[in-house]
Amino acid sequence: MHHILYVNEATVFRLLLLCLLLRKVYILAVDPWFPPFRRLLQVIANWAVQSGRARELMDLCPELHHVKDRYSEVYLYDVFDKIESWQNDFFDFKNADRAGPGYALAYKNITTKFLSVRYLQILILARVLPTIQVQVVNVIGLPSAMLGALEAYTKENFSEKIKPTLPLFFPIMNLIIAAIIVIYSWIWILARLRPLGVVQKTFFFAADYIADPRDLPIYQELSDGGPVLLIARSLSHAPEKEESLNTYATCRLTDGRYTLWGALNALGFVTRDTARLCRRFMRQEPGVFFQLAALPYRRAVLRGLFTRYVPQFFWGRDDYNPEHIIRRQELNRIGSKSFGITHGFSTYCNRSPSFLYISFDQYYVFGKINYDLYKDSWAEDMAVTAVGSFGVTREDYAAIDMPRPNDIAVFTGIFTNNLKLVDFVRQLATAFPKRTVWLQVRKSYADLKRGKDFVESCTQGIPNIEYTTDTILQVFRRTRYSFSDPSTAVIEALQFGLASFMVDVSDIHETCILRDYSDLCLSTAEEAIKHIKNIEAGDWKYPRERYSDIIDLSGKIIFDVIRKDMSLPPKNGSATDKATATTAVTA
Repeated sequence: MHHILYVNEATVFRLLLLCLLLRKVYILAVDPWFPPFRRLLQVIANWAVQSGRARELMDLCPELHHVKDRYSEVYLYDVFDKIESWQNDFFDFKNADRAGPGYALAYKNITTKFLSVRYLQILILARVLPTIQVQVVNVIGLPSAMLGALEAYTKENFSEKIKPTLPLFFPIMNLIIAAIIVIYSWIWILARLRPLGVVQKTFFFAADYIADPRDLPIYQELSDGGPVLLIARSLSHAPEKEESLNTYATCRLTDGRYTLWGALNALGFVTRDTARLCRRFMRQEPGVFFQLAALPYRRAVLRGLFTRYVPQFFWGRDDYNPEHIIRRQELNRIGSKSFGITHGFSTYCNRSPSFLYISFDQYYVFGKINYDLYKDSWAEDMAVTAVGSFGVTREDYAAIDMPRPNDIAVFTGIFTNNLKLVDFVRQLATAFPKRTVWLQVRKSYADLKRGKDFVESCTQGIPNIEYTTDTILQVFRRTRYSFSDPSTAVIEALQFGLASFMVDVSDIHETCILRDYSDLCLSTAEEAIKHIKNIEAGDWKYPRERYSDIIDLSGKIIFDVIRKDMSLPPKNGSATDKATATTAVTA
């Protein structure tokens, strides 16, 4: 008998018993209902595996081990596309308003994310279960949402092999969770009560600080508008330790304060809203309910913060989390505006769950295609503007029309474990022996064994392949042609003047919106070599304008677009004079 366990507070004792009885145990995942218990449950699961009493179920799926390197690779399998309709019905999205005023969109965000961070478990079960006979498998503790998603993904019925966790005791568990959150919220609010009043500080601009260097030019460009406040999202982010940020005020997300009346009001809405959420969602999976029940607490944190610090504009970097939805409401409440920018471009699949259910006053995207793909799930009153790449400088824009050598750039990360890409790079370099092929591996992959092996396999015996750790924007300035596996580098390169192509060589990469654009995706080095030769012979022109929906090609500089939206004049006067095309996506 195979025992497959989804480890949580209800199944951990079953795990220990089965291990002590020396049964055949596989651990699918450690997924607590109450997040503070994760570390304890993980320690127990690790003991079971390391002692040889259990195995990870993923061991039976070596073809999925690459997802351990970077979880986002799970999106190559496009689980969302196959389960979206089922998911919307299961979580009753058409009646999401029952979450109460201000929480409907956050409810959709939370439930979508609940499943998206569990796609790997769905893929594992989809591969393992069909190979095991019904009478020799016992799947323990799988949430009903996971079972439904699995069946929607595979279009198979697994009810004989899996009995999902019964929801009979969910209401009790959820009542306990709600009570803990409310009590914790009361204590948190009262600890920040200042009966004699709160000294309020105003700022032109405040930012959700996550130590991303791409944000630094934004801070610098907007600092002439007035005082700037950097709000560290967590203890691991410390803007005060960065010398270049010393001119800005800093604080923590939890540094808010309350007046007596404000505290009473906060105690009231936390209690009322949590009770409403508990009443309407008390039969939900506890893992989902915990996130829902925490929304009023998150609102209290933000309200306390904006009682003490009042920004005119707020720069958010958390479009993938529900906090940004609540934050916009709290900012609008005090007459302020919430701004955000997309954190990536979905090249791993057509529509990524990371970009669903978003609400800012002003949201910046790469190109019109972002809006077209996701507009049905975004806040209807959110203004959307295409601005192209994020994390650039004015010097990068100035370099777009500069002459470049005919050298070639190859950018990779996700396909560093793909031998077809190795052959692609080597054939490309061999075809142009007098040119330098600059090979750049994404930082998150460069230090992995697969990244190092990839570089060695590409460069061995071919002297004109040069490995570089320079940024992609630096590489853009010394190359004319760009080839990249699925990433934002594909569209950034074409914005900044290169003839750019996506190398489409994976057998597991199911969908990609870039495939809808002819000549942008190549599968062989022969195609790449032919395109380069035809461009230089004048027989073919790279069709840059054809891709204007993918990334903004208007020539407008992102900083001046943002400055205009914040009622600031453009810098350097004529910085955007040459740009005539509008970047606005929504009216």
